[in-house]
Amino acid sequence: MSRLVKNDTYKRVLPLVLAAWIATSCAGQDRSLLLAKATQIFGPRLTEHNIFKLNDRYVLWLITAQDGRLIEITVGPKSFYTSEFPREPEMSRMESLSKPEFEEALSRISELRELGRLKQQYYKEIPGLSGPIVTDEYQKAFVEKVLHPADSNVSVGDVAWQFSVYYIEEVSGSPKQLALSEDEPTQVCLGSAWYYLPRDEATRVHVGKWTKFRGTDTESRVSRNCFRTTTLYDADGFTIEEPENETIEFSQPISVRLLAGRVQFGEASVEGANVEILAAGTKNVMRTKTDANGKFKLPYSHKGSYKFKVTKDGFKALTGTILIDPNASEGSLSFELPVGT
Repeated sequence: MSRLVKNDTYKRVLPLVLAAWIATSCAGQDRSLLLAKATQIFGPRLTEHNIFKLNDRYVLWLITAQDGRLIEITVGPKSFYTSEFPREPEMSRMESLSKPEFEEALSRISELRELGRLKQQYYKEIPGLSGPIVTDEYQKAFVEKVLHPADSNVSVGDVAWQFSVYYIEEVSGSPKQLALSEDEPTQVCLGSAWYYLPRDEATRVHVGKWTKFRGTDTESRVSRNCFRTTTLYDADGFTIEEPENETIEFSQPISVRLLAGRVQFGEASVEGANVEILAAGTKNVMRTKTDANGKFKLPYSHKGSYKFKVTKDGFKALTGTILIDPNASEGSLSFELPVGT
């Protein structure tokens, strides 16, 4: 591969570098404004990990996205955060936030970022990793309350031992499952985690297909299993494997005369490899598998640009761009799959 870099490369790359720097700077500013506002409401932060004092027994942890947006707040006993407060004595399992304390906490949190109107209170109790959970749905967030620790049988009624606020954001992904029930909050499974979403958003979600919708943008602590119910596809329409393979992306387009070729591992043919190709400007992915000799062929080979993805269990995936050119020096494609996951 040539080590020469043309001057126009710098002209193309420089604006991208500047845009990334500006985005990072803006994110830093947004986070600084958030922390300044939190300091006004809750007092100075207690640790560098954005933990603030709620009262003498409880603290709250602000969790932000890469762009500085506040997406989650977790509230729990100070003794629960052992890495931050190693000398804090453990709180009694009988203790929890009283109803007035819980309501005051939500009121102060709303000053930091609004929750909106309460839409649905006290969904049915469901098992959680930290303990039994009940969930309240607000216009702009879900509030998930852990009633008592998982290793305690104490019944605490309408107060919380621990709770989290998940703010509703724009989410993109290929859902594996939907959980719809009249007495439970609507949830969607992305990857290995469950996300809350408003009930009316469920109609916009298509299991297996890449979808944009409004959800919590963070995993819940609900302990129900999350598993694939159909084939998953990414934003381009290419298959998502499970477990998903590590992907190698070709930096330069591959110029050939035909959408045909061979997939191999060293000198050995790879049978049953998935070859997926998408013509530029279209949405219909063409799919085929390699034969016993590792060969494949797609009849559609018009001149133009194509995205591709090659996958096989036990190997790393390959992706990039193919240019079909009748005058190309290579007649067909040759892919070598590296071992991996």
